[in-house]
Amino acid sequence: MTITLGLEEITFEEPTQLLVREMRDLYISGFKNGNADDFEKFLDASRSNLEVVGVERIDNAAELVRAYVDDIPKKSVQWGIGYIKGFMGWM
Repeated sequence: MTITLGLEEITFEEPTQLLVREMRDLYISGFKNGNADDFEKFLDASRSNLEVVGVERIDNAAELVRAYVDDIPKKSVQWGIGYIKGFMGWM
């Protein structure tokens, strides 16, 4: 699993890849398929992850995405950051 940022490529270690897949599975089961238990697990895991990462790193990552990722519209990045900050009570 890799992310390209400009001329750089970030490759995730296998344990991180597994966690991302588990989160995605919870998201699909909870949000897309209506499994209430997985929905709650996804929200809890999301909150925990965002608390560990913190608002400063989230803001820095958003700047990198705005600067190096052309596939995501800048206003979508801004919407996503606003959603995260509202979800976490960081506004």
